[in-house]
Amino acid sequence: MTLTLHLPGLGAAPRWLHLAVGIIVLGLMIARLWLFFRRRK
Repeated sequence: MTLTLHLPGLGAAPRWLHLAVGIIVLGLMIARLWLFFRRRK
């Protein structure tokens, strides 16, 4: 699973930085969904 992030200034960033940003974004999305579903019950 490859995450391609189109952010200005990130084109010249090293690959590990792309992976780190992708993991952080995924983690934030999962945390928000988990809190959202937890609050509904």
